[in-house]
Amino acid sequence: MSQQFVERARAILARELNVDPTLLTPATKLREDLGMDSVIALNLIFAAERELEITIPEADVVALRTVHDLEVLIDRLSGVV
Repeated sequence: MSQQFVERARAILARELNVDPTLLTPATKLREDLGMDSVIALNLIFAAERELEITIPEADVVALRTVHDLEVLIDRLSGVV
């Protein structure tokens, strides 16, 4: 996963969760640390799909726990190596 890709994914996450992107680490927990709920998760997914031109299955969203999980998922779906 390239650093540019990581920064882009974190920028979307930070914007949708209204947090400073420099505070996001791979271990940051989406729900416990950032307060992501189902509405925020949907907004995040819609933004990522629109900006990265990917489709994120709902089942994959439910499994997300950390920033790293989100980065890996988006990386896999976008075909970035």
